[in-house]
Amino acid sequence: MTNGATSLYERFSSHYSLNDVRDVVLSNLENTSVFLKKLTDRGLDDSYIQYTFDDLILRHPETVRRIEKLIEAPLNRASYMSRLSLGKWRSSPAAYPLLHDPEFRRVGERFGYRYPRLARPMWVWVRKMNEYKRMYQELRLAVDTAAGKVDAYNLINAKHSFVSKGLVGRVCGKLTYTIANRHKLRLRYLLKRHNARQV
Repeated sequence: MTNGATSLYERFSSHYSLNDVRDVVLSNLENTSVFLKKLTDRGLDDSYIQYTFDDLILRHPETVRRIEKLIEAPLNRASYMSRLSLGKWRSSPAAYPLLHDPEFRRVGERFGYRYPRLARPMWVWVRKMNEYKRMYQELRLAVDTAAGKVDAYNLINAKHSFVSKGLVGRVCGKLTYTIANRHKLRLRYLLKRHNARQV
């Protein structure tokens, strides 16, 4: 939940405040709860499944099997999965105020998310450690992309903002950005060609 808010804020902070993003996330979750209750009230519990983004990444085979069972159709189980977005909020101080928001915490707990309450000095440690973890995941994604492990139609390189810091981070960041951008341009070309064929 905080990962989603952090990703949205990183992408759209020039247009929307953190409070705007908070309200969108809470509103979407509330609407989802209302909709699921309506399905349950009508005896349609078997018409949907619930899973989190964490489930899709950390428990990918099991989650895909659940989705396949629901839609009665096979899915591509070989999709490239990266942990880059997991725990992203820990390396993004801009999202920290959400952790002290009572409503955000309440809704998060209802969906299985619990956030720590730490003294301010501890958050500096959390941020620095997770910045390094994120840099590692960014570099790993770039290496896997260069090695051809990321399918040409995979959107993963098109949706991430690379935030590597420091001298080593800037060098690695330039490498990851270059590889990711090449993959993104290739994807754009393939989609354009595909769409031209459909006309």
